[in-house]
Amino acid sequence: MNFDTFFQNVLSDTDAKVMELLHENIRSQAFFGRLWPRAKNPAKSGKKLLYQSGDLQDGYMSRTEGMNIHITNTVEYAGVHNEGAEIPVSVPMKKYFWAMYYKASSGMSRTKGGTVSNNARNRSLNTEAQYWKSLALMKVGGKITIPERRVMGESPVIDNAIERIVDRNIKETIDQMMNENFKS
Repeated sequence: MNFDTFFQNVLSDTDAKVMELLHENIRSQAFFGRLWPRAKNPAKSGKKLLYQSGDLQDGYMSRTEGMNIHITNTVEYAGVHNEGAEIPVSVPMKKYFWAMYYKASSGMSRTKGGTVSNNARNRSLNTEAQYWKSLALMKVGGKITIPERRVMGESPVIDNAIERIVDRNIKETIDQMMNENFKS
């Protein structure tokens, strides 16, 4: 086995392992054990973060170029979630927030007298409606903070995985070379 084959095996194994770890971070809603901040939106309570449609997870791709592995995501908002950001409120965003407020508040049941019933479902919807209203009342240009929910980046977990991959490939290469030498 030559060095190029050895190195391609290491890169291929590393690529597969890093992608596996990245997907595990999304499933566990943490960056190698460090849990992501919870969502403020009451409608998201108890639901998986960054996993609504699966697009974010499916958008991660890797490619090997020379001696490097490049991991990218085709979803435009992946970087915002991975790094965190402050997003300025725009007019279209305010319209969306108002639409979500009306959607949440229109689902509330009423008594025969026309007043809003005081039941658990309505209290939940009211909490969600108030969340959307607070966003809708923000001034254009105001900032919404998206917390960092890191999926990928430097980590001792990745470093240790790569070290194990290199060690395993070195051992396999030495074993293969020894077998070839004993056969000759």
